[in-house]
Amino acid sequence: MAIMAHKKHTRVAIIVSAVLIVAAIGTACALGAGSNSSGSTSRDLAHFGVNGFVLGDLPPDTRNLIPTDRYNDDYENNFEGVRFTTNEDTGVIRRMFIDVLESGVACSLDDSSMRTPWRRLSEIIGFFGEGKEGWQDREQGLRYVEYKQVSGRLSASVRFVYFDYDERRLVWVIAESSLPYGLLSAWTPLTDLPADYSKEQAIKDGVYVIHGAEIHNQRRVDAFYADALAGRAAFMRVMQYTIEGDPIITDYRYDGETYTVVYDSTRDKFGSGDISTLTYKHLLPTGLDSNGTAGYTLTHADFIGHLENGWIPSPSSAQSDNPNPPENPPAISVSANGKPLEWIVGINVWNGAIVDREENFMAFMEGKTIDDLPLVSVGETVTVDFGGYPPSAVILSESILNESGAPKWRTDELPKNYNIGMAGDIGKFTIEPNYATALSSNGADYAPGRTIKGYKLVCQWLKPDSGVNECEYAFVIRSDAAISMAQEESATQSAP
Repeated sequence: MAIMAHKKHTRVAIIVSAVLIVAAIGTACALGAGSNSSGSTSRDLAHFGVNGFVLGDLPPDTRNLIPTDRYNDDYENNFEGVRFTTNEDTGVIRRMFIDVLESGVACSLDDSSMRTPWRRLSEIIGFFGEGKEGWQDREQGLRYVEYKQVSGRLSASVRFVYFDYDERRLVWVIAESSLPYGLLSAWTPLTDLPADYSKEQAIKDGVYVIHGAEIHNQRRVDAFYADALAGRAAFMRVMQYTIEGDPIITDYRYDGETYTVVYDSTRDKFGSGDISTLTYKHLLPTGLDSNGTAGYTLTHADFIGHLENGWIPSPSSAQSDNPNPPENPPAISVSANGKPLEWIVGINVWNGAIVDREENFMAFMEGKTIDDLPLVSVGETVTVDFGGYPPSAVILSESILNESGAPKWRTDELPKNYNIGMAGDIGKFTIEPNYATALSSNGADYAPGRTIKGYKLVCQWLKPDSGVNECEYAFVIRSDAAISMAQEESATQSAP
């Protein structure tokens, strides 16, 4: 059924500054019975989130959303199914409008998350209780229930819009807030924090605080993992305490390629008293604990077992993607725009055994020449199907090779890293130009389809016994240099 997606909806009081919107679980309730005319709620709406969009937080990755200009509302960011406005100083979401007719409502409320999508009014009222009720649009048979958190003159509110028929299915969620937020996205540099920066202020600012058995703002850690493991930029600040009771503050930042950890021990009377910085290449799982929660570590290595690892807080509910991980490296399928690609696999670590084996690219190229390789041009999409066994972690890299499968140039540069987008057990990435190809002094290397590119997928699966199994898939293609022969000639002719 087509809903006039909110061209007509009256401008619900939504000034998103802090957080709002709520979710539900519960019993059906007759419309109007026991209605709460003010909509006031005891629930904390300051950091309400729906389907990944959270009041007071930075917006999630919107690259997969479809921009639209067909609405005349005053939302600054307009996509099909999602609209929101951010604070111009901090960049955090202040107002949002989310279409939930198809997806349902997966809400988060401060530190609690309701992961099962709610689709009906009864579920909302079952969780939040009675709220303020009214008509959203009589012509379309749309009503709403609204909840509000008030603090002096400031407030956060969330409105659930639903059909007044069809089992009162939810259609939209509209939220806004004028509550004060700690400058979560404009994080104050560690050097500018006051010496007496308190636990209470840190909690208010959205810092992940762990003090003995106390844990606050776990959702910040979960958001960091959600972004970083998806290849998006991420940031979190952590405050933990020494045995003597002194706070240590650590910033974790991921820029899409490198993890940077800034460690502030200036408040530790028995520590070094300085601020130090370390960088890491990967965020890798270390295994599952007795509750099925995944632990992670930061490392420079492309495999587990490396000694120079860095501690990082664990997500609250990162489970093994497969309750029954594969007994052996699973068979996968790799294709480029529908064309199947040959691959090989080698084991790094499996059931505790570390395997010393031949390098995958050299094994792949044995008996082959460049003309035996499939042509996959820059811009084509490669799809990897893990056949029902999605890995817990994937590291994808690209190397420029010679015909033996060895690196073409003996430089100190690392292979080009890719972010692979995972949806279930399907991963996808797009072949990009590799400017290391410009190192060649051989003009033939710049001809179309004369560059050999090797791809490694280092995959890990968490095991119920707290171990990690790891193997490495490899495939090789021929593609184009970043600069073509025509571009090279054009540049030469135009040079003075």
